[in-house]
Amino acid sequence: NITAMKYILQLILTITFFISSASSEDLYTKVEKVIDGDTIITTDGDSVRLLDINTPEISHNKNPSEPFAIEAKKELERILPHETEIHLVFGKRKYDRYKRLLAHIYTNNKTWANAHMVRKGFAHVYSFPDNALKVEQLTPIEEQARKAEKGIWQSDRWQVLDATKPISD
Repeated sequence: NITAMKYILQLILTITFFISSASSEDLYTKVEKVIDGDTIITTDGDSVRLLDINTPEISHNKNPSEPFAIEAKKELERILPHETEIHLVFGKRKYDRYKRLLAHIYTNNKTWANAHMVRKGFAHVYSFPDNALKVEQLTPIEEQARKAEKGIWQSDRWQVLDATKPISD
C-alpha cells in the first residue's frame, strides 16, 4: 500500500513538473497590433500583456486617458510595428485572469520591449510575487528614468511618495 502511494505521489510530481514546464515554454510569433502601452495582439490572435510593468491607462468606460497613456501606446507601436517578429518569454503563470498571455517581449534586433518602455519613462515596474520574472533587472532602469524625470515621472500622478511623511489634505 505504501509502495502504491509512493508511486502515485511520484506520478503526481512528474505530471506537475511537465505541466509547469509546458506553461513556461517560449513562443515565437508576430505583432498584429498594439492595444495600449503594455498590451499587444499577435498575428495568432493572442492578447499579450507585458509582464512586470504597467503603463498609464487609455480612456475606456467614460474614464479619460491617464497622463502619458497615448504616448506610451505610440512608443510601443514604434518599437513593435505590425508584423514584427517577437520572442515571448513567460514567467511562472502564463495567463492572467483576462486570458492574456503574460510575457517579456524581445524583437529580432534584441530590443527588450518591457525594459524599453520603463527606460523611456512610459512604464513603471509592476508585478506580483507569484509571477515576478525580471523585476530585479527592471528596478534600476526605472530608478534612472525617475531621476531623469522621463515620461510619466514628470507627472504628479506618478510621483513616488515618502512613506515616512503624512499626506496633507
